[in-house]
Amino acid sequence: MREGSDEYRQFQQKFGQRHYGSDHLELMLLSSEDCNFRCEYCYEKFARGTMRPNVRESIKKFIEGRLDGLRTLRIAWFGGEPLYGFEAIADLAPFFQRVATERGIKYGAGITTNGYLLTPDVAENLLSWGTVNFQVTIDGSPEDHDRLRHTRTGEGSFAKIYQNLLEFKKRPEWFNLVIRINFDPESHPRLDSFIELLGRDFGNDPRVRMLLRSVGRWGGDNDKNLQVCGVEEQETVIERLTEQVRNNGLGNFDDLRSAGRFGSLACYAARPNHFIIGADGKVMKCSVALDTHDANVVGKINSCGELEIDRDKLAFWTEPTYSSSKKCKQCVILPVCQGVSCPYERLHGEENPCPPLRGKVKKSLAWTHKACSGKTTRKVTVG
Repeated sequence: MREGSDEYRQFQQKFGQRHYGSDHLELMLLSSEDCNFRCEYCYEKFARGTMRPNVRESIKKFIEGRLDGLRTLRIAWFGGEPLYGFEAIADLAPFFQRVATERGIKYGAGITTNGYLLTPDVAENLLSWGTVNFQVTIDGSPEDHDRLRHTRTGEGSFAKIYQNLLEFKKRPEWFNLVIRINFDPESHPRLDSFIELLGRDFGNDPRVRMLLRSVGRWGGDNDKNLQVCGVEEQETVIERLTEQVRNNGLGNFDDLRSAGRFGSLACYAARPNHFIIGADGKVMKCSVALDTHDANVVGKINSCGELEIDRDKLAFWTEPTYSSSKKCKQCVILPVCQGVSCPYERLHGEENPCPPLRGKVKKSLAWTHKACSGKTTRKVTVG
C-alpha cells in the first residue's frame, strides 16, 4: 500500500462490496431440530424433528429463484443434530450441488455434527455431495466427554465418535475437519494427555485442526448447574493447551493464518446474505438464539419459495456498527472482525465483544513466523 493511502476508506469500500453483494448466498439449514444427545451444557429445546418436506420444497424454489446472478452458494447443515435429519440432507444436498454445477456457481457445504452418526457410509455420501467442511466436538478423555456429552438415554458416546473419526481420516479426499474441545474446570487439567492422543492419531494432517473453547452458560435449562471457567482461567487454559496442540503437530483453528482473511472473524449472523432456515420454515439469524428470542426470528419461507422478512429485525443484525465505534475504527484487526464478531451480544444491550485474537495478535504473529520458518513439527499448507 502506497504512502498516504487511507486504509480505513479502502476498508469501507471493500466491506460494502462484500457485505451487500447479491451474488453470494449462505444458508444454514436445520435438517433436524431434535438430537440423539443430551449434552449437559446444551441450550437447544429439541422442539421439532426432521425438516418438513414442504419446507424442503420451498427451499428448492428459493434457490431456483436466486440462481440468476449468483456466483457463490454456501450451505451449512446444523441442528439439533443434523445427521438425525439425514433424510432432509439426502434430499437437498444433491439438488444444491447439481444446480450449482449446471449454472457454474461456486458451491461449498459444511456440517456441524456430534459425529455419532458420521459412519463411513454417511461420510462418503456427504463428501460426494460436496460437503467438505466438518466440525465435530469431543470434550476430552472418555471419562470427561461421556460426562458432558452423553446420549439421550444416558449412554457414553466417546468410543463411537472417535472410531468414526479414525475411519474418516483414512479417506483420500480433501476435507477440513475441526475437532472442537469444550472444557470445564473439572476436565481441563486432563486435556494434555488427550491432546497427545489426538497428536498420535491426527497430527501433521493438514486437513485437521483443533478448536478450544470453555463451556459456557448459553441459555440452556441446565445453566444453573454448570461449573464454568472464569475469563482469566479460560485465557490461561487456552494458551496452555494451544501450545500443547502445536507441540503435538496439530493445527489450531485460531491461528492467525486461519483468521487472517478479510471478514473471517465477522459473525455470519451480521451478513444480509446469510439466513438460518428451521425445520418448520422459520427464518433466523443467530444459531445460539434460534427461536428462543423474538428478535432473532426475522421471518419465514413461504410455499412459493419467498422469504417473508421483517426488515427492522434484519437491520438489527446487519447494520455496520463499526462506523459508530471509535474503538473499531482504530483497531488493527477491523478488516477481519468488522466490528461484528458477535452481534448476539446486542440482544442483551451489550457492546459487540472483541474476538480472542484482538489481545493475542503479537503472540499469533510470533507463532506464525516460527511455523513458516520451519521451526515446528506442524506441516504448513497455504491455500
